[in-house]
Amino acid sequence: MKEEIVNEICLKEFKCLPDSVKRNQVGVAAYVYTVEINKSKYVIKLSETKELICGSTYWLDKLQKYKLPIPKIYTINTKKSPYYFIMSFIDGKDLGLIYNDLSSLQKSNIAQDIYEYQNIIQSLPLANGYGFLNSYEDKNNIKNNWREVVESHIQRSENRILQNGIFSVDYINRVRSFIPFFSDYFSTIKARAFFDDATTKNVLIAEGKLAGIIDLDWICFGDRLYVIALTTMSLVSMHADLEYVEYWKKLEKLSKMQETVLLFYILVFCIDFMSEKGMRFNKDEIEQVNTDEKKLLENTFEIYYKNLQLTTVST
Repeated sequence: MKEEIVNEICLKEFKCLPDSVKRNQVGVAAYVYTVEINKSKYVIKLSETKELICGSTYWLDKLQKYKLPIPKIYTINTKKSPYYFIMSFIDGKDLGLIYNDLSSLQKSNIAQDIYEYQNIIQSLPLANGYGFLNSYEDKNNIKNNWREVVESHIQRSENRILQNGIFSVDYINRVRSFIPFFSDYFSTIKARAFFDDATTKNVLIAEGKLAGIIDLDWICFGDRLYVIALTTMSLVSMHADLEYVEYWKKLEKLSKMQETVLLFYILVFCIDFMSEKGMRFNKDEIEQVNTDEKKLLENTFEIYYKNLQLTTVST
C-alpha cells in the first residue's frame, strides 16, 4: 500500500513513475523509501504524523548553514495526509550494518568525526527547555529540566513493559532508585543541542568513512552523554565490541561523575530496549522475542547495575 503512495508522490513531484522503489527498514515512526528516477536517487519519508515531518524538515533546514553531512530538502508536503518530504540521497550503510568489518583505526576516525559534529551542533542557540524537540517553538515535548526528560523516558519504558508483559517492572524500580543520587548533576545540565539518535543507525558509512547523518526527526537538548549510552546499548545488543564508544568517551574527557552518570544512562536505555520488545511500531508484524535476546538484556542490566551500585557507594 505504501509503495502505491510513493508512486503517486513521484508522479506528482517528478511527473513520472520511479524506475525502482526500495523501502529502508529504519526508524520506528516513519516509512522511508529510496527511489531511483533517471539514474538519480532520492529519499522519500512518509508519516501519518505531521509533527514528525515538520520536525525533520525544520531541523534539516536550520542546520544547512553548518558544515554537517546531512541531506538537502527538495519538496515538503505538510498540508494533507500522507505527509512527506523528499530529500537528497546519501550513499552509505548504517554503522551497525558494517561495524564488524571496520578496523580499529576506522572506528577511531568515525568517533572523531561524530565528536566534532556534536561540537558543531552544540553551537546552536540554547533552547528554552529540554528534551526531544521538533523545533525551538515546540511546546508539546519541552521539559522544564533534564531530570524531567530522564524521568519521562523511564516512565515510557515502564508503560511499555507493563503493556507487553515480557520483562519484570522491577527493572524500572531499580533504575528509578538512582535518580536522587544524580539530582545535583542533572541541575547542572544546560539545554544544549546534540544528535541524540546518531548511533549505530542514522550514521552512514561508505568505504570505512562517515558519509552522512540522517533521520533528524527532532533534536535533543540536554546531556550529550545520553547518545553515548544509547550507542553502547546498541552495540551490546549486536554482540559487538565497545571499541567505538571507548574512543568516543576518550574524546569527551569524562569526569568521574560523568563516568558514573553514563552507567546510569546505559541502564535507562537497557530498560528502553526491554520495553521495545513486543512492540510493532512501523513494522508489518510484531517481532517475536527469543530467549537469547531476553537473557542478553537481563544479563546486561545486571552487569551495569552492579557497576553503578559499586560506583555510587564509593562516591
